[in-house]
Amino acid sequence: MVLILLKGSRNVIFTYLSSPLIVNQYIGVLSGAQIIASSLFIVLLVWTFYVRVANDFKKMTPNKSFELSS
Repeated sequence: MVLILLKGSRNVIFTYLSSPLIVNQYIGVLSGAQIIASSLFIVLLVWTFYVRVANDFKKMTPNKSFELSS
């Protein structure tokens, strides 16, 4: 969705973010701002996990070298 910024468009953006987008019996009522904040939080968690695992793989070294007998 593309919002064109015109005079008074700030009210449109705030209305869009504060109006309920998802109404579910189990989740409840979620606004656009809550969905964006939750998505950014989940992205931050996934990125943090990825960076930690990637650094752990960089630090890994084999305990002993395996020699193949022929």
